[in-house]
Amino acid sequence: MQTNRMNGYSFTNTRFNMKKFSAIALLAVMAILPQQRAAAQDPEDDLVNFFATLLVDYLVTELGGEPAEQPAPKSAYNTISKSDIEGTWTLNDRYMLLSEDGDGIGCYSLDFGTLLFMGKYRFNRGTLTIYDYNGTPVQTWHVVEASDKLVLRDPSGKTHVTGTYCCTTDAMFAHKQRSIDNRAANNARMEVQNNSYLLSRQIRNDINYSDTRRSYSHEAGQARENAKWYYSQGNTEQAKAWEQKAIELERNVQQLDRSHGN
Repeated sequence: MQTNRMNGYSFTNTRFNMKKFSAIALLAVMAILPQQRAAAQDPEDDLVNFFATLLVDYLVTELGGEPAEQPAPKSAYNTISKSDIEGTWTLNDRYMLLSEDGDGIGCYSLDFGTLLFMGKYRFNRGTLTIYDYNGTPVQTWHVVEASDKLVLRDPSGKTHVTGTYCCTTDAMFAHKQRSIDNRAANNARMEVQNNSYLLSRQIRNDINYSDTRRSYSHEAGQARENAKWYYSQGNTEQAKAWEQKAIELERNVQQLDRSHGN
């Protein structure tokens, strides 16, 4: 800035020119116009305000000023921390566990009967990158939301995956262990019940075998006695018939013994 003196007076040289003067004058006039028309609610007010805004921008540029700095909007991804995504989430009918004491990730079927994936993950500035155990990246997601819901968006923006928060990984592993223990207990109980049924069936079979064998043996012995009596009476035909009956019953006993032995 340069100061000059003329006839005892001083003035400051602001490199003022008529172009800037006209702009300033127009700004002053437009600043007054809205106040004069406020009561009338003239539709031209919007037009005046519009041009006044343009004028302010012009003056800021021409006079070398800088507008008030506006805070840059923060990306929603960058406001999410690693602790926000840790835990167990239900995604597409499966469990996804993001470890809270490390960088491990695992995906299981809802009954924990099948391990679908196991690897590592890294979370940085809203980006979730999943690696296999060889360190090869297999998937990258932008974490859009992580509260009661976990919303993942692929880098192309075409795919969204939404999950529901279940619990901490420790709680889920405890639940998994309880499920395994319960399944083992159920299997053991079913095995005991099955063994009891088999034993009971074997006992019933033994009883039936003994009763049937005893019956066949008794009838075979009785047939032999009948044959002797008919021989003593001289009735050979009846005697031989009872002998044949005794032979058939004794064969039944032998077949029964073979079947029971198998």
